[in-house]
Amino acid sequence: MTGSIPKTQHKIFTGENMKIKKTIVCMLLAAVLAAQTSCEINGGIIGYIMDQNTETEEADDEDLYIPKITDESALVPAYQDADWWWATMNGPDFKVSNAQELISAAYYVNHLFTTSPSNVSITLTKDIDLAGYLWEPIGSGDKVFQGHIDGKGHTIKNMTIRDAGDDVGFIGKNAKVRSDATSDVRNITFTNVSISGGKNVGIVCGSSSFSVKWEKIKVYGEINVDNDAVVGMICGEDKALSFEKCSGKVFINGEKLESLSAEPYHYLATPHEADFKLESTNDGRIMRTGNYTSAEGLRWVVETQGRRIYEKECGDDFSLSTDCFEAEKNGSGIYQVFLEASFDGGKPEKCSNVLDIQMSLPDVPEQEEEPENDMGEHE
Repeated sequence: MTGSIPKTQHKIFTGENMKIKKTIVCMLLAAVLAAQTSCEINGGIIGYIMDQNTETEEADDEDLYIPKITDESALVPAYQDADWWWATMNGPDFKVSNAQELISAAYYVNHLFTTSPSNVSITLTKDIDLAGYLWEPIGSGDKVFQGHIDGKGHTIKNMTIRDAGDDVGFIGKNAKVRSDATSDVRNITFTNVSISGGKNVGIVCGSSSFSVKWEKIKVYGEINVDNDAVVGMICGEDKALSFEKCSGKVFINGEKLESLSAEPYHYLATPHEADFKLESTNDGRIMRTGNYTSAEGLRWVVETQGRRIYEKECGDDFSLSTDCFEAEKNGSGIYQVFLEASFDGGKPEKCSNVLDIQMSLPDVPEQEEEPENDMGEHE
């Protein structure tokens, strides 16, 4: 009969074949459960898969800060590859999808105008690989960068900078072009970064004069500078930046860098850091021990978020109260406490261990709204 289903095909819908399918599925499930139970790896098959993924992520994270430079002599100054016509047609609001477009956006700021352009916006639409280039910081020479950078969750990798002036980073100098200007960076990751030289150095920015919040930034790389440089993982010289959900793994001259911004390098490692010892007590005080007679101007120093918020000469005080942190004003977070002094007429340097103190502000309970009476007034 035309249009009828052949019997050989119709059999796939019968109960007999459904039983066969159910039997096969049950056998497969039983095999998986048996393997899960007998597997010697902690967590069975599922645990093994999760462990493998975790190990891969950790290995990748360890590799993020190692620069991938094989031949520095082959590196090309980035501005030589700029497309000035593309920059002219797309500025000041750039949507960047490759290395040449990013280089051209930097060229727009550094070379196309006699004065610094204002309110430049750079938004990444894809990950960017700067391998093979010597990066010229945005805001170099007599130019500054003022505007907005949004990575949209993308990554810039293999950025290399060599002796690019005093203010060194992806951005050189971040400063106001107009009195009402603002500037911020967000949602971006930098990996495999290598920077040498500079007085104010950070992977994202050399120096910034803005009082704004930068958020969701991750940085991985290495920085090599002279002893008098001001460095930070994200920003070097920092007037009033704040950071939210920012982190990184950065090494300076082979030592791990801890601060996001504004840390004079000579604080990081000194020959006198074992002269005094700081310890915290249960009653909220920090005690110092040690007595190095040649220490001149010995003082307490407290920093948080890369900024120095308190310093006072020790005198005869052998303890410091955490009340001086003014956590209500400076917020919750980790506060670093250490001692600083001059030796043999030299610059002040760290002369104790760095004590990390976690300060948490209590949650403020929400006030219940007063019930209204029949007249619509609060009682």
